[in-house]
Amino acid sequence: MMLATIAWTASRSSALDAPPAPWNIDGLFYDNLAVQINRGQGFSVDFAVPRWCKVYEQANRQPPFKDQYAWVTQYRGQGPTTMRSPGYPLLLAGVYRLFGYQHAMARLTGCVMVSMALAMLATWIAQRWGVVACVVFCATISADYSVMQVAGQIASESLAILLLTCVFLAVMKTVEQPTRSGCLFSGILFAALMLTRGNWNLGLLILLCLAGLFLVPAVAERLIPLNWGHAVTFFLAVFVVAMPWWIRNCTLTGQFSPFGSAGTCGLVAAWCDQSLADHGQWQPQVFNDLQRAVVDSMKATGDELVPREVEMGRRSSKAAIAWCKSHRDRIPEMMFWRALSHWGFFNSTVPVVYRWLNVAMVVAGFTGCFLFTGRQRGLFAVVLLVDLAIVMLTWEHLGRYAIPIRPLVHLGLALTVCHFWAGVLGKYKLSRWIMPDLVEAQQGDYRDGQNYDGQHDSTRL
Repeated sequence: MMLATIAWTASRSSALDAPPAPWNIDGLFYDNLAVQINRGQGFSVDFAVPRWCKVYEQANRQPPFKDQYAWVTQYRGQGPTTMRSPGYPLLLAGVYRLFGYQHAMARLTGCVMVSMALAMLATWIAQRWGVVACVVFCATISADYSVMQVAGQIASESLAILLLTCVFLAVMKTVEQPTRSGCLFSGILFAALMLTRGNWNLGLLILLCLAGLFLVPAVAERLIPLNWGHAVTFFLAVFVVAMPWWIRNCTLTGQFSPFGSAGTCGLVAAWCDQSLADHGQWQPQVFNDLQRAVVDSMKATGDELVPREVEMGRRSSKAAIAWCKSHRDRIPEMMFWRALSHWGFFNSTVPVVYRWLNVAMVVAGFTGCFLFTGRQRGLFAVVLLVDLAIVMLTWEHLGRYAIPIRPLVHLGLALTVCHFWAGVLGKYKLSRWIMPDLVEAQQGDYRDGQNYDGQHDSTRL
């Protein structure tokens, strides 16, 4: 996996030690936040820091992004911010603290994190379905442009891939062997995911609603082998880890906004006519237009970011709610297109042939969901559905928000491919010699083919 991620990064980057590209706006802010943290300024923004400015001024004078960083020197805004999650900037600050202000080390760290996540998932696949399924997973994920290209970017996706994979494996282990310690560890990991990718704050609210399923005995016994004590432990761990950040956001904004202002500020570009016409995609131009209007109307208040973010969130939410009220009949259509766009089906930046290959991969990956057995199948489906619900209720942009969960789709794809070939080769009685581990799992010899009472599952495929 390290060979794959580093090869992709080397082939896509003009220079490993170059700063984030000018179009990588989030990366530029993460980079600045990390520098500010190491300067002892806390989680704040200041584009006037001499050492930081010098790097971008130099990059603006030479290829490949000559004259494209001009907006960085023109940006006006400073001070604490609630627009971005703290996870990745804190990690980046740690990298710079250890190795100095080197973008190459930041990219290498991203490659390490993505490689660790994929290696852990590949090992888990090998333990349950055999080496062949593991090799198929490694082959397909190594060719996934979306996952591989972010490994070496200065962006939060690399850390999100690692955390989401850890959450998935930890929860799988806890469902198989329910313990309070497992729920505690899963909660801590989920909180870290929330503090890295803000859209998973909505995932927490969805999970809180789903916790009501514990009241239905049939559901609890069949799908969720946990009790209220396990659920309380999980959510308590999430709240304890995330609470300081939530309190900080509420204190800064002077209102109840524990998740910060990114969600409310972005709504205007998600629920609008332009988004509906573009298959539910988030519209940067709409967001930028409102942001400019807010900045122009608040020039007298100075360059402090928090008051600007609060006003931006207020106007954005108001505009999005007004659009939804006047287009009630179009909301299901918007959510439908957004569900498809989430997986990059309408990403115009990718050649058509690769888009169709991506469609085939996603469809085969979802099919693999049904090749799980017992409660693993239910958990796999819940993870995918919660992720999809988050996007349908908020927004999606060129498949970006699916990147952390795409390795799980490749897991489903590997199972689909292996079961197909096991069926084909089985006709010639060759599958046992070519795929012995997979055949044993299909025949119930492997422990995951058993129910928790020790009896074989008669409904197993």
